[in-house]
Amino acid sequence: MGSVLTKNRYQDEAGFQGYFHQFGIGPSGSAGIGYSLRPLRDGAASLDIQLLYHHLHTRVEVQGVGDDRWRSGLLQLVLSTGF
Repeated sequence: MGSVLTKNRYQDEAGFQGYFHQFGIGPSGSAGIGYSLRPLRDGAASLDIQLLYHHLHTRVEVQGVGDDRWRSGLLQLVLSTGF
């Protein structure tokens, strides 16, 4: 399960400061694949490559509007070193 929570501060034309809230919960998931290259003979250091995908599909309660459906996806490429 994944969640969305935002709280945005705003100031209206009369100078009143308020907050706009959004909250949602729904299914989420991630999948990834990676590989580790070890260029040195002793294997002490590595270059790691990962490809990750994240997906979120929530029903969000938006203040003043009601329910809304949000979908988002993220494709991520990660390069890192290990030692």
